[in-house]
Amino acid sequence: MVGLSPLSPSSFLQKWSEQAAFCRSICDRYQTIHLDAPKIEQIFGHTQFTPNAVVTSGGYEDFVFGTRAEAQAFFDQYGSAIRASYDRFVDPERSFGYAFDNVLHFAINSYNEVNPEHHSDHSAWETPDPGFWTKHGYTVVRADKRGLGQSPSVLDTMSRGTSEAFSNGKVGLLGISYYAGSQWRVAARQPKGLACIIPWEGMSDYYRDRCRHGGTLSNAFIKFWWDRQVVSNQYGLAGRAARDLSEEELVANRNDQNIDNLKNRFRDDPYYSSKEYNMEAIKVPLLGGGILLHLSGNVMGYLNAGSNLKYLRFITGRHDLPFYYKEKVEVQKSFLDAFLKGEDKAGWSTGEAPKVDFLLRKGNVGFNNAEAEKTYGRQVENE
Repeated sequence: MVGLSPLSPSSFLQKWSEQAAFCRSICDRYQTIHLDAPKIEQIFGHTQFTPNAVVTSGGYEDFVFGTRAEAQAFFDQYGSAIRASYDRFVDPERSFGYAFDNVLHFAINSYNEVNPEHHSDHSAWETPDPGFWTKHGYTVVRADKRGLGQSPSVLDTMSRGTSEAFSNGKVGLLGISYYAGSQWRVAARQPKGLACIIPWEGMSDYYRDRCRHGGTLSNAFIKFWWDRQVVSNQYGLAGRAARDLSEEELVANRNDQNIDNLKNRFRDDPYYSSKEYNMEAIKVPLLGGGILLHLSGNVMGYLNAGSNLKYLRFITGRHDLPFYYKEKVEVQKSFLDAFLKGEDKAGWSTGEAPKVDFLLRKGNVGFNNAEAEKTYGRQVENE
């Protein structure tokens, strides 16, 4: 990615232009907005910058920096003025929210709110941080799915993970959202070496949890996720793979979920039925953590999985941050220690640990106040 430097107007304009060209090269969803003098003054009047064009789509690529420190320095100095007027040139028909405020600025602040123990050069959203887990005797494998990142073909991560010299032959799965939803499907296939799973905030039913809640198309979320998480990481993007693919090749290599979900309406359509799996085939121990976004996925997964040892923990806070709370990480580590290392101090492997730990929400503790939400009472159940 091209970095945007807050040091000089000429450097900024040059890099902004380079970034705009890059954005246009990867997807036609980006549009260039040319600015006249009044618009420049309106948007950038309180800064040293005077670009004559911007590129926007509502995606996070609009403002990309070389380092987190560089981005933070820019936001500290100019963020308020630009953010206050950003909505004046965003096209609401082509943007999902306001990118500067709700996407990139949120992402930086969100990362800063993550427990510092889980900050490292290899941190990635919704996944376990290698910097933390390797200190506790674990190897973290984070593979690019076929067609994404640097992976043009097929990689059997499970078999590879169990056969390496560093492995004791046991693999556990851990992650949030997509990296949780995929765990149910992997476990149902019963791959060699899989010892346990922790699907934290992850849908278990592709049709009802994700694409068509109550039969209604969840088009806004799908487009938001597809543009930000998939297209922006596709294999073959300029400068990010062994070879660059043309825009035509990139489009041809996508099975666009926006189109697929619009064309297919019913759960027994071949498109959706092909993604069904037998939840009773999940036999490995599982620990599910659920809150709001994928609450039904975790609850239904817990109820229907065929595991003899299965546990469910309801959590408070936002979708992403609780995964990294110190007390939640201790629960995750305790569970993995039990089934990957044979070190069980909480009764996971014997079934003595509480089956369900849930919240008793009473009263209003405010919005997005994680510490206040921790004051809610809890109750455990074993039946």
